[in-house]
Amino acid sequence: MSDFPQILKTLRRSRKVTQSKLAEALGYGCTAIANYESGRTEPDIDTLLKIANFFEVPVGSLLERENKIYKIDEEVEFVIQKFSQLDREKKDYLLYTLNIL
Repeated sequence: MSDFPQILKTLRRSRKVTQSKLAEALGYGCTAIANYESGRTEPDIDTLLKIANFFEVPVGSLLERENKIYKIDEEVEFVIQKFSQLDREKKDYLLYTLNIL
């Protein structure tokens, strides 16, 4: 996700959203957004979905690399969204089941 920090910062600034406002909307502390934008930490898939939903952009647009957008198939994006809505126990069970396949 090497371009993610710059993509997030550019998107946030273009929408005139502060780090604090974005953090509050996502339910995180202020330092989380600063850490994402500096590249110190990377968001998990649930956070990527929250960021994409907040800015109303496709998840794939947050994963752009070298001016190329990695498009996520609609079915895959559907699965990711459904997965993110599961509680931890159901996520673990689903991952366990997938590992068996």
